[in-house]
Amino acid sequence: MPSPKDSAERGRIRAALIELIAEGGFQQVDEDLLATRAQVEVTAVARLFGSLEGCFSELWHQVDLELAGTLESAFEG
Repeated sequence: MPSPKDSAERGRIRAALIELIAEGGFQQVDEDLLATRAQVEVTAVARLFGSLEGCFSELWHQVDLELAGTLESAFEG
């Protein structure tokens, strides 16, 4: 189970990645920029997600699940 600090850092990193992608696309994001925006140590990205790409992959999966749930609800009701 992740520590409260790890959970908080993961949330800040995911939020920062969304902001950065919205501002300029994924190609302009690197781990240093992401860590700075999320106010975490640069090593936190690798420690918590494995890599920048791992963070993006997890974020994409989360958005995909949310969208699938929304679509399912729309078609049920």
